[in-house]
Amino acid sequence: MEFLVILGAVVVVVTIIALVWLILKELKEELEIEKRNTELLKMWLEKARKEREKEE
Repeated sequence: MEFLVILGAVVVVVTIIALVWLILKELKEELEIEKRNTELLKMWLEKARKEREKEE
C-alpha cells in the first residue's frame, strides 16, 4: 500500500515538472516571436524615418 502512495506522489511530481517545462517552452517561443516583431518594427520605423528625411 505504501508503494502505491509513493508511486502516486512520484507521478504527480513528474507531471507537474513536465507541465512547467512545457509552459516555459511556450513562453520562450512567444518571447522569440516578440523579439522578431520588435526588430521588424525597428527596421520599418528606421526606413520610414529615412524616407521622411529624403522628402524634406
